Amino acid sequence: MEVLNSMATVVHKRLVALGYSTPNLQVIRSILRIVHTSSLITEEGRFVQGSITLANPQKPDYPPYIQRSDYPQFTALQTPEKLTPEFFVKIARAVDKWSGSIAIWGESQKTLVVWGIVDQLVATNMHLNRENIGGFSNPGILTVIIDRPGDLTAYHGHIFLASLRAQRLLLSEADVFSSEALIRRLSPTFSQRALAITSAINKTIPSDYDDQRALNALLSAWKATVARICIGLRRTGTGGTLLITPKPNQKLLSTSYGFQYERLGSAITLVALNIDGSVVLWDRIQLLNHDNFSEEVAKEAKGHKRRVGKRKKSKALGYSRMPKSLTDLLAGKLNKY
Repeated sequence: MEVLNSMATVVHKRLVALGYSTPNLQVIRSILRIVHTSSLITEEGRFVQGSITLANPQKPDYPPYIQRSDYPQFTALQTPEKLTPEFFVKIARAVDKWSGSIAIWGESQKTLVVWGIVDQLVATNMHLNRENIGGFSNPGILTVIIDRPGDLTAYHGHIFLASLRAQRLLLSEADVFSSEALIRRLSPTFSQRALAITSAINKTIPSDYDDQRALNALLSAWKATVARICIGLRRTGTGGTLLITPKPNQKLLSTSYGFQYERLGSAITLVALNIDGSVVLWDRIQLLNHDNFSEEVAKEAKGHKRRVGKRKKSKALGYSRMPKSLTDLLAGKLNKY
């Protein structure tokens, strides 16, 4: 298939640019074809989802000097098996895509074998799916992931190499959650919540926690939450649409079973404090009742809303784009830029 050959060429050139002479182009082509063919085969009535990690069994990884208990590790099979679509489909059903990968190696098309399993990849996949800020890199030289039947993505560590989507070759990933347009759209909503968090913290526990840190932490927590919802929609395999709007118009929607999950807002508030990395602050807040703290934030948010209610919102908050400083914003000193 021409598009697979093009993807192999791109992956090979980018690996060479990163300093890797192995694998050669023919090996990469063979790996992509085998994984692509496997993604179209069903096992027990279901399409497989999994990944392949190319790593030399003699030296599969360069681990850090101090390894954590959840650092990815390779475990060898008792007997290496030749890499074929049929064998990959069989073993992929036994290896959870979210937490493991199939280790392969070969310096030519004829010598490609499955030699082991990589475990503890949960943190890695959480990072790749924008669900978490930190995480370990994919081990090995090359990782090829089956996203859905016929769709593949290739990585080196955390570096995106190429992707195949609906028979189209993609050369870059769009980081939607980090786009300035999205941040500008979300900032007005989260600014009030950030002010409430800062006020509640300083009222309860005197600290140097400021508005900008609260806003950044809230945005990170929101991104992780939406990413997790999207991951859940994809994993169900039934399709679906996620609508995000500040003013839902129920007349335009036909909802059979409504579900108002108010706890999510409070959870994002508490997760934001953890994402921010304020360990001491987080530990001290944990001594308080989480629900009470969330209620305190809600009270501060309502109080702030009442204070600016008599003025026009745009004039009171003074923004049309993401503010550089919420302190300057409240003081009315921020110019539009």
